[in-house]
Amino acid sequence: MVCECASDDHRIEVYKILRVYGLSAVLDNTFEGTNLNERSLLRLKREIDKATDYYDSFRFYQYPVEGKLVITILQRKKWKRIIIHTEEKIN
Repeated sequence: MVCECASDDHRIEVYKILRVYGLSAVLDNTFEGTNLNERSLLRLKREIDKATDYYDSFRFYQYPVEGKLVITILQRKKWKRIIIHTEEKIN
């Protein structure tokens, strides 16, 4: 997950939320975790939504989700999802 918070207050609040969900910082503004199920991810997104405003943005990268790369983006207080299908190998 990549975070771009517009204010320090939002950043501090979001970082607290991410730690509660078991995500750990790996680089500046970048977190990772492997134990989030779909339900926990939905709750996490709701909590992030409450703690942020129009100028904050977030990107979740999930792979593999049924063999696909899923990118979930919060930008301008709207969530959107991009699904990238991987090509199957042909023998």
